[in-house]
This record gives sequence, structure tokens and C-alpha cells, in this order.
Amino acid sequence: MNSSPKFSFISSSALCACLSLFASTLAFGQTTTVTTAPVGVITKSIAVGNNAVGLTLINSAIVSTSVTSASNSVLTLGVANVGSLLTSTEPYYVEVMGGDLEGDRFDVDVSATIAANNNTVVLLASSTENTFPSGSVGVLLNGFTIQIRKHVTLEQIQQSMATTMVGSNTSSAADQIQIFDSASKAYVSHFLRADLVTWRQVGTTTVTSKRPVHPGKGIFISKKTSAGTLTMLGHVRTNDFVQKFVAGQQLMSAPWPVDFSPSDYAATASSGWVGSNTSSLADQIQIFNPISKAYDSYFLRGDGLTWRQVGTTTAVTDTKIMKVDGSYFMKRANADAGRLYVNNLGL
Repeated sequence: MNSSPKFSFISSSALCACLSLFASTLAFGQTTTVTTAPVGVITKSIAVGNNAVGLTLINSAIVSTSVTSASNSVLTLGVANVGSLLTSTEPYYVEVMGGDLEGDRFDVDVSATIAANNNTVVLLASSTENTFPSGSVGVLLNGFTIQIRKHVTLEQIQQSMATTMVGSNTSSAADQIQIFDSASKAYVSHFLRADLVTWRQVGTTTVTSKRPVHPGKGIFISKKTSAGTLTMLGHVRTNDFVQKFVAGQQLMSAPWPVDFSPSDYAATASSGWVGSNTSSLADQIQIFNPISKAYDSYFLRGDGLTWRQVGTTTAVTDTKIMKVDGSYFMKRANADAGRLYVNNLGL
């Protein structure tokens, strides 16, 4: 941790001491037990202009139970009525807590799960954010625990701002949240309307207040006229994490609320990264510099192990250049459908 960390636990316990809190929800005669992860808070100053933000805390689990069977993107769970625990307008995802698929995640088909009205959750097979083919789960999850959580949404980010965000029906005059689309390699911008409640995608009439920010993804918050403070309260992930990489650029944030170095990301040739002594030919990590309003770029050297800042001889292989509250671009030559990162925090 830094000497003045932006992340802190609400509990006074040490990092490796999980909170032993349990909540039980009675559903048609059955009990669903939810074990809470350690809880913490991240504060980040949001300046006027563009701010690279990482959302490394997660919402609490609303379901934590074992899978008994799976078929065609439908998981049968040890809870009587999954759909009754969901809100139709909110986005949710399933995260696997153990077994061969620990750390994999699947978006939930919320309407289908509610309509099923039973002990199943329907996975959204079409989601490009799924880290494993939902129709191929088979028996891999049988007997293992999964958790269902609500995604962090644009309106939740707004609600986490300590000062009121600026809204306007003219998008260029309003505060914005920008999400990078890895497929189109372009930002999708969302702005706060004058009612200070509704978010809309720029250039459309599409309401995006419930637009999710998927785990491991970063965002930019663009403040127009006044600075503010983002205070994110949430749980700390206690399981391993599968990160899905595409070829080209992607805007990322860390799986856990700690600073990361390239070596922490196992960003080496042996893990599928491409190195070169010519920086433009190598895989890169690019971090927005709020002072220069440009990106500080780092690249993997030809030895496949060493990371260096572009334009310098400074090695940063073990330097925590990726901050707990920030986001960063990863530019890769090769895709990786599911890179597993093991939780070494002792949680």
C-alpha cells in the first residue's frame, strides 16, 4: 500500500482478515446464505477535465449458493426463486467462486430469469463480456458456489459523487462518463441530463442510467466546470479473477483494490504478451497523465520480461504504475479469452 492509501477498510481488521458476517434470506422455505466480503471505501479527487477512473470495489452478493446442474446457459441453483431477488431494470452478473471456472463471469438474462420464476438463473449467452462460453459450462460448476451481483451502473457512479454533477440537455455542457468500446476502438460517451437524474448516450435518445461498467473495465469521468470527489463504497473480491483481453486497446482497471505493476499482471511473453525493443511493435500499458493531458506509455522489451517507459531507459517491471483508483489502456497484439489472475491478498 502507499503511505497515504486512497483505499481503506471500514473494518479495523488487517487486510487478510475476512469479515465473518452472514445474511440469510428466506425464500419459499429455503435459506440463501450470503457471506460478505471485506468492505472498504475508495476516494478519488475528480478534477475539471478528464479523469481516468478504476472501479475496483464490487457490489455485495444478493445470491451466494451452489450450482446443482447446468444446461444451455441455464444454471440450477440451491435457492427456490432466483428471479424474485432481482429487479427487472438492473443489470446483474454471475461470478464463480471456486472450482475449474473460479473467477469466470457471466452476464445474467434478467428478464428470462424473472420469467422462469424458479430456482434457475439464465445466463446471457450473447454477452461479449462473458469470460467463458455460457453454453459450455456443463458439469464444471456442479457443487461449486456462484454469486450474483448487481453491476456498477452510471447512476451509481453519479450517486457516489460527493458534489452534485453538472447536468444539461446540451451534451457538451454536461458532465460525462466515457466508456471505451474495445470492438470499435472508440469511446461511447454518456451525459447527465438537466433533470440531474437521467443519463443519455451522446448523439442518441437512448437512456443509459442503468448502463453497467463491467468488472475489470475502466472509465473516464469528464467534469465540465467544477471539481468533485468520488467516494466508492463496496466489497473486496475474495476469489480469483479471469480477465478477458482483446487484440488492440482496452481500458482496464484492477480486479482488487491495490496498485499493480506489470509483473503483478504477469505481463510477459510466456503469458502471451508480445515484446520488442522497438516500442511501437511491443505490447504497451498506457496511463493518462492529468498534468500533461497525454499518455505515459510503457512497453514490453524484446526479452519478454522487462517493461520500460517509452522514450527512456527506466525499467518499471516491478513498479506499481497502475493505481488502485485509476484506469489504464492495455494495448495487445494478441487476444486472450480468459487470463486467470490468482488472488494473493490472503482474502
